[in-house]
Amino acid sequence: VIGKACHKAAERFYRGSKIPNAIKHGFNLIKETPDFEIDYGKTGSRDKMIERYYQTVDIFFDCIPLKPGKIIGVEQVAVQPVITDPEYTPKENANVAFEIPAKTYSDLVFLDGRKRLVIWDYKFSWQFKDPESIYHDLFVQAMFNYHTNWQLHKKRPYKIVFWLVKGSENRDESRPQLIPVEIVFKKNPKFFTLFYYLYFECTDEIMKPD
Repeated sequence: VIGKACHKAAERFYRGSKIPNAIKHGFNLIKETPDFEIDYGKTGSRDKMIERYYQTVDIFFDCIPLKPGKIIGVEQVAVQPVITDPEYTPKENANVAFEIPAKTYSDLVFLDGRKRLVIWDYKFSWQFKDPESIYHDLFVQAMFNYHTNWQLHKKRPYKIVFWLVKGSENRDESRPQLIPVEIVFKKNPKFFTLFYYLYFECTDEIMKPD
């Protein structure tokens, strides 16, 4: 619930709200969430959740770049075909559309100062996970976002940045509360080979008759 509230605050801000008003929208989400949707064993009381929400969302707005570029998508939902990119695929396998389209949720999509397409994804938590331990999940999410945004905006994404936001205070003040994990697509051509192999295997299995 805290993560959803922080996402709501970020969404409202990048849609044009001032920071205090954006934070209030996240607070309202927590306040309006029914009890049956909350695991109090993990979150503690509603008051504790609100306390942690304010602590986390304040860190987010203190650390995140507030004006990253020309925004073209906020909490963007995209359903698009997955097509093999000829820039990363042998000629004989290029421009092949898989039978099952992909659906993605992109927290923020924008054009940076060099007019490159950039995707942001926020991940809010009370304690950091080691980025290497979740890199597999980030790789898959990155590749899905590349392909849906490429088709939706008719422009190849330059990179995706996963912002890992830690709500609890660090005892060591030299350690960051927010860590960016950046994947620049042109620097990772092997990701495409692996992704296409996995996507083909999965779609092939799904499309088999019962």
